[in-house]
Amino acid sequence: MRDRKFLKLGEKPLKMACRSIDKIAQPLFESFDLTFFSYKLSQGDKFIFLTNNYPWLKNCIDKDYATYLSSFQPEHEIIIWDALPKDNPVMVVYNDAKENFNIAHGVTIIKSSVAKEEHFNFATTRDHYEMNNFYFQHQEILERFILYFRDKAKKIIDAALTHALSLHELGLIKSALVQQEFYREIDYFIENTQIKAIQIDVEGESIDLNYTLAHTGYYLLQGLSTKEIARACYVSVKAVEARLAKLRKITATKNKKELVDFLNKGEVRKALDLALQKKSRHVHSKLGWMSRLFS
Repeated sequence: MRDRKFLKLGEKPLKMACRSIDKIAQPLFESFDLTFFSYKLSQGDKFIFLTNNYPWLKNCIDKDYATYLSSFQPEHEIIIWDALPKDNPVMVVYNDAKENFNIAHGVTIIKSSVAKEEHFNFATTRDHYEMNNFYFQHQEILERFILYFRDKAKKIIDAALTHALSLHELGLIKSALVQQEFYREIDYFIENTQIKAIQIDVEGESIDLNYTLAHTGYYLLQGLSTKEIARACYVSVKAVEARLAKLRKITATKNKKELVDFLNKGEVRKALDLALQKKSRHVHSKLGWMSRLFS
């Protein structure tokens, strides 16, 4: 069953598709130190993978990487390959690409909608680690190319979909769309479990914080000043100062530093984070996550 539909196409049409993708990607390759591009689409039960690199495509077919590529469910919309944990299953694919095909230091940009999920993969060679900074500083270039690719590759994508792999045939329990639906259920759950007061057990003692105080403490942990907290909560600076004073009294802390240290305790911070969560963290996390990689 392994990639049988790909194999039925034969070598010639696969090479032609790779050449077409390479031609579309030339403006990107000629202007920047990028040498590799690939596109993954999950649409309903269908899965396709296009790339400018035929040897890599054939390697993916030979090693049955379709299973890895189609089941990989990232938690962010932008993924720096070099920042992935070493025990991530997809590292098998990335390490093979780096060691045997000189495809390295890549980034994946994910575009999700109700109907489909697209992965746009950009990479360079082993000796261009600095491209990670390029991704961070010039995301708009990649975003523009994505629009360009969708326009130029529309016929190629449509043709590929007629020979697409079936995720069910691959034996995958959850497709990208099923996973998306699961995340939407998480959002629905969060929306319907709004917490008005938080009870936290700290070193054997129970501390109760209402929503207003919890929110104030949460913003303080984010590094916001009193004025910034007031703006975020739509209240006056005096109101914030009164809340902070009440927080210090409840937590038996004497000053701002002691209060921050208290709120930073693992069980306290975790409770605030969970209680004030607005949506699933598996999606909608973009540059904020990227910036932490380079801080």
